[in-house]
Amino acid sequence: MAEQGIHTMLTIKNCSLIDGNGNFEEDVSILIENNKIKEIGSPEERGRIIDAKGKYVLPGLIDSHLHLAGTRSMNPLDWVLENSALKTIRAVKDVEKLIEAGFTSVRCAGISPHSLALRDAVNEGIIKGPRIQAAGRVMSQTGGHGDFHMLPLEWAKKAEMSCIVDGVDECRKAARELLREGVDFIKMCTTGGVLSEKDSPEQAQFTVEEIKAVVEEAERVNKKVDTHSQGTEGIRNAVKAGVKNIVHGFYLDKKTCRMMIENNCVYIPTLSVNYKLFTEGKDFDVPEYGLKKIKKTSEIHKESIALAYKMGVTIATGTDFIGPELLPHGDNALELELLVEKIGFTEMEAITAATKNGAITMGRNDLGTIEEGKTADMIIVNKNPLENIKILREKKNIECVIKNGVII
Repeated sequence: MAEQGIHTMLTIKNCSLIDGNGNFEEDVSILIENNKIKEIGSPEERGRIIDAKGKYVLPGLIDSHLHLAGTRSMNPLDWVLENSALKTIRAVKDVEKLIEAGFTSVRCAGISPHSLALRDAVNEGIIKGPRIQAAGRVMSQTGGHGDFHMLPLEWAKKAEMSCIVDGVDECRKAARELLREGVDFIKMCTTGGVLSEKDSPEQAQFTVEEIKAVVEEAERVNKKVDTHSQGTEGIRNAVKAGVKNIVHGFYLDKKTCRMMIENNCVYIPTLSVNYKLFTEGKDFDVPEYGLKKIKKTSEIHKESIALAYKMGVTIATGTDFIGPELLPHGDNALELELLVEKIGFTEMEAITAATKNGAITMGRNDLGTIEEGKTADMIIVNKNPLENIKILREKKNIECVIKNGVII
């Protein structure tokens, strides 16, 4: 069942509650009516009863940056050349894995035009999956991170996974076209990247004026722009242009962190993809140019995340997973684990990053925390994640997933 499932009254009783706001309380009951949290505390038991004694309830997890690309290869050329229908069918299985892993909302950040159809199919109840915010195609400048450099330019321009544009007018028109297609947000690349062949993470892409034009078009219809921003200049350009969700952030410094704080930006560091590429990439046929760049940036990326954490930048979890064995959907709680182990987050802070802060990236103030009046997205787990965050990666520990008031 999905967004349009049959809503009923539901009482979860005797649980330990981790509410997403940093609070923990034992022996709590939660009353859900239709798709809303009606009462928290000691409500009269009504409807279906779930006795959660000895179990833990927390908000549904949110992956704020992934790709429902349906690929099973780490070679970017395969991403372009594989059959679109096959990639879509694989992505259907990926969204099932995500909801079963406790992720009730995800944000698909480009290179997946079929993500719009996946979103609609989930909303209609045709397939089982998390709530999806979809960006469709990614926006890149010529020669940028979303341009598939190994192809002739004319072929790359026709690739369905990205739109290649240059100049303020082209950026504005492309933004309008994406919005016409029904995207929930727009994804731009303001720096080079690891898995793009002929650029590098520190190189800035798009001008402030180009980025600003896209932000203006999105804001007119109350939508956001997320940017792939790894190098310092490209990050700052995005912030100056009004971008609120900054992804990756390999090369942060104190000035850039202060800019992000002053402009109410959320930082989505995607530590998981870098960790997996660095530790296992050579075993999964990651191109040599990607391995070289991840080796160069791995340590500075962790230092940047630690700096942002220390300075108080709002951080949300995102994996940048795309589907192959190296980066599989369903294992997305790895991001919480790495924030604790590699950066020094407390378990509670990691959960907040994956719930409350994830809802901020979505622009959804009804999600991310367990509070009266909010949408009933929550999971019930049989072990305490505040004692060991790793339990959230083990699907056997996730006993119940509730999305939009419906038990999945």
